[in-house]
Amino acid sequence: MSERLSLQHVFSEVLAFLSWEKGSPHTSWRLLRSPGRTIRSYLEGERDRLTNPLRYLIMACAIVTAVFVLFMPRADFSGGASLSGMDRDWDSEAPDLLPVVEETRERLMTLRDQAPTSFLAKNCEHALEALDTSLSLKVAEINLTWMNVFLLLALPVNTAITWLFFRHAQLNVAEHVAANAYILGLQNLASIVTVPAIRLELIGMATITAIYMLLSFGYQFVAWRQLFQLRGWKRTILGLVGVILSVIGFIFLQGIATVLLLAYAS
Repeated sequence: MSERLSLQHVFSEVLAFLSWEKGSPHTSWRLLRSPGRTIRSYLEGERDRLTNPLRYLIMACAIVTAVFVLFMPRADFSGGASLSGMDRDWDSEAPDLLPVVEETRERLMTLRDQAPTSFLAKNCEHALEALDTSLSLKVAEINLTWMNVFLLLALPVNTAITWLFFRHAQLNVAEHVAANAYILGLQNLASIVTVPAIRLELIGMATITAIYMLLSFGYQFVAWRQLFQLRGWKRTILGLVGVILSVIGFIFLQGIATVLLLAYAS
């Protein structure tokens, strides 16, 4: 009979993952320096010092979730907006909040356009700005808080793209899964660097999200180019098209998930 799971086993797994000699720091450093060569080394059998790609991705999700929960409390998602006195605790509201927000917005716009005085029109405009700001802050909060989950959902999408586009690399489906798991895992861990900037309010949340996504997908293209040897202008364009489709797929999944999280917050 196998030994029962204990906290000691759990902590040993975490310590093994964090080990520099054989864990995420070593794997992350190699992926950052030379993603294509590192992934190729793992696929060709060097697995003693490199973390298993699926474990790497899942543990990266867990670490990022913990960091965001511990260091980015909801109250910090203010983005410097002037919303004093407004209740930002959306999760205490009814599940059908989005329709209510849209209905309120339409009524305010109608009242603004039909206002008999400029005073009333200006106040309606301010109310609309506050409503839009509140909604955009919540969307930005969801995008950053759940970014790791969005990246996890992107694994099958990216695997399908690389398997269809880069057949010349002669990798099987499992190898495509492993390669994209490594890339997404590092993209996930990289999101941690956004925490200090947002905590210290050095930059707006929307801006830091845009910068992170730009750098993240840029890294993805470099990793694909190295791994799948996208030499020549034809394969380079193919790689760019693949990354664009990956971005579209990511945004599509992110949009659906964001709407669902907004609509069913409880």
